Amino acid sequence: MSTAMLTNDRAAAGTGAQKEDVVFRVALLGNVSAGKTTLINALLRDRYGEVSKKRCTAGINFFHLDLLAGQSQSPNADAGAAAPSGRGAASSSARGAGVGQTLSLEDELDQIDAQLIHQKISRANEVLRAEPKIEEKHFHVSTSEPLVSVHQDLQSRASSVKLVLIDVPGLNEQGSADTYKKYVQEELFPTLDKVILVMDVDQGVNSTEQVALLNFVNEYCESVKKITYYWNSELANYSPVVVVNKVDDPADALHEETKSMVEEIRTEVEKIFGAYTAQCKFVPLSAELGCIYRLASGLNLQDFKKSAVCQDER
Repeated sequence: MSTAMLTNDRAAAGTGAQKEDVVFRVALLGNVSAGKTTLINALLRDRYGEVSKKRCTAGINFFHLDLLAGQSQSPNADAGAAAPSGRGAASSSARGAGVGQTLSLEDELDQIDAQLIHQKISRANEVLRAEPKIEEKHFHVSTSEPLVSVHQDLQSRASSVKLVLIDVPGLNEQGSADTYKKYVQEELFPTLDKVILVMDVDQGVNSTEQVALLNFVNEYCESVKKITYYWNSELANYSPVVVVNKVDDPADALHEETKSMVEEIRTEVEKIFGAYTAQCKFVPLSAELGCIYRLASGLNLQDFKKSAVCQDER
């Protein structure tokens, strides 16, 4: 996976003596078991989120990454902390049975590793699967190498630059789909800088649910372009990144049936997103293989054999 660059498109980064925090918020949306969490694990090079071939993620998980500092520090997390100040900073709360206490990210930070973050998320998933409700959890994470490079001009004008990856449960979740969609529309869409739409190549666009997912994200594009944000007004800033996941066998990329499924999805994306199509990033990939590769590249053979980071990941 190549390293992207954040440029100086944001006017709010501040100049001179007055510098401001800049927060880029990116949500991964998709249906159940599309591979959203596996993709986040691949990007962060560890098993932060719980993965399974069946329904898994049940809470809204925010992964905060400081792009200017702390890249080599141990990950830390706060399961009950609010997002840092910036565009649409979210508070830590449980919606449904009650509202949790809002805390600063500096409050009660635990120095814990990916394994413990994974355990926290897994325990929360178990509870939320039994009693569904909207619950946000915020985690500080770090990577051994830069995930995204920051343009020098932006570095000079910002006191901090943070990337927040938001893992959202499947938007076709049985019994909870309407709740999750309402949350995304009302709480997330007004605060996001980019949407990564994760689609399962095996599902294609052969169901109403898959097409409805594309239309749902297109509504975000249409609504967001009417509001002035930190971004400039180019269509590229509103268009999503469409990831076609589970092209897991290298041979699949050349297999006629798989190629046909990918092209069907591409055609439907062009049809639905219209004016945004030229700027829409369309990426067929295997999050599973990406996770294995990025994990293995940082381990010796003995440690890799002990690791279960990518077992059953799809």
